[in-house]
Amino acid sequence: MSDHARWTAEFSTFSENLKEASLKLRKNAETISKFLQDQGFKPNEIIFSAVKINREYEEKSDDEGHYFRKFIGYKLVQEVTINSYDIKKIEKAYTEISSLIENGIEISSYPPLYFYSKLKELKLKLIAEAAKNARERAQKICEQTGGKVAKPLDIRVGVFQITDKNRNEDYSWGGVYDLEAKEKNATITVKVDFEIK
Repeated sequence: MSDHARWTAEFSTFSENLKEASLKLRKNAETISKFLQDQGFKPNEIIFSAVKINREYEEKSDDEGHYFRKFIGYKLVQEVTINSYDIKKIEKAYTEISSLIENGIEISSYPPLYFYSKLKELKLKLIAEAAKNARERAQKICEQTGGKVAKPLDIRVGVFQITDKNRNEDYSWGGVYDLEAKEKNATITVKVDFEIK
């Protein structure tokens, strides 16, 4: 049911000198951008986040056993994100991005997240189908009891549940939207009270 995906990878550099760490990070970003463009992504599809600067320390102790923190350098971290309707292309880049480690780039990749762009239309369709099904079931019951289904007196719509098609997941009172599953099931509960004649 997914029709587009978002994928994020994180890369970092470390140096005792902030300027040196920044230059290394910029060079790595250029290498990553080239890798992604070689994978078929356009430059405007490649989004780099702002750089996070972390001061790194290590725990030390002196001859008398007193512990202290010693500054050892700067760790700079940046994320790159791709949004694309070409899911196969994203999955290919996701599996091959680790090849950049061989070039000395410290990079870790998060699993792609999968989305469906027509959720509003799907929700309306499911509500209509559920309401129709509720009337059909009410009519089946009335056939056995001699009653007749009339107009609806009350309609209550539950939360939207989007779950992994290949895994049993617990429903949530607040609704579920599984972004990690590419193949998804969508369900909604509609409760209808009918007048019976």
